[in-house]
Amino acid sequence: MVFCKLICADVRDGMRTIEDGSIDLVITSPPYNVGKEYEVGVSREEYTEMIFDVCKEFKRVLKPDGRFCCNVPFTMGSHSVTRLVMWEWETALLEAGLTIRDYIVWDQSNSGNDTAWGSWKSASSPWLRHKAEVLLIGYNEQWKKMHKGESSISSRDFTRWTLDIWTMACARSKFHPAVFPEELPRRCIHLFSYVGDVVLDPFSGAGTTLKVARDLRRNSIGIDQSEAYCEESKERIGFCQGTIDNSVKFIYEKISGEEL
Repeated sequence: MVFCKLICADVRDGMRTIEDGSIDLVITSPPYNVGKEYEVGVSREEYTEMIFDVCKEFKRVLKPDGRFCCNVPFTMGSHSVTRLVMWEWETALLEAGLTIRDYIVWDQSNSGNDTAWGSWKSASSPWLRHKAEVLLIGYNEQWKKMHKGESSISSRDFTRWTLDIWTMACARSKFHPAVFPEELPRRCIHLFSYVGDVVLDPFSGAGTTLKVARDLRRNSIGIDQSEAYCEESKERIGFCQGTIDNSVKFIYEKISGEEL
């Protein structure tokens, strides 16, 4: 049996409930604080403080051979202001004492950024249209797994997914406006974890990582501060229905900072 645990809480409060050195793999796509509808807007200083706190928690909860896959854009912004989002997360991860091992470029074949031209057919102010994001791949203390486990990746997929460019279409979901495709956590889980490992998504949103981890026989923990998204995730993942063979234990917690 594996477990699937969803925590409805602020990411920092949720992370504090996780035991030291208990996580094998973090897979997440964090908010970027650029005014998206699913984000709670905060100041630049508050956002920076949050990502540094979260990366320190990554360091604490990851096993010594624990890995992370953090999906972020290279940059985000408008015509007048550009945020170096990848650089911000790189800096926070390194400051926390984690190591970035490599980068995977996600070639988004249907990102939809096809009409934001800036100055049309003019050198005045053209605007690059974003068709790619990046996965920051790294680890806590050592990259090589300390113990042998059961891998679940095929020879064909191992050959394809150890390339540093992944082509995947963006996902569309009624649950969340910025969901990533199931293929993204599926590749990360197969490539970077064993069956039965514990996978954490601290910004779980629509619950994609938890759903895929459940399907691939991994334990999983997700955190999201939106009660609405948590309720939708529970429905999507199957908290209410359970499994016919009782192969998954579903756990739901709602906490606040006052409870800690």
